Amino acid sequence: MLSTPLPPPPEAPLMHRMARALGINIGRSVREGELSRETATRMARHCEACCEAEACRRALNAARRGVSAPPDFCANRNILMYLRKIFQRKNH
Repeated sequence: MLSTPLPPPPEAPLMHRMARALGINIGRSVREGELSRETATRMARHCEACCEAEACRRALNAARRGVSAPPDFCANRNILMYLRKIFQRKNH
């Protein structure tokens, strides 16, 4: 059975900005098999649909040296924290 290729994930610049602030590289996570492309796409869609984008932007702007965790309201909080642990283990 042939599977239909997934459309490219939405860009979700705010999601990538939050990931970088946590020390995570989403593209690398997908390439290295830590995160499926489907999950990355779902994360991007959650982020783009979030009604708290401005609060997220303010939190990121206030955190000059990164953040320790996404805001409590973040729909991607759990997966981002999981990925952060993976990146921390690899880099220490």
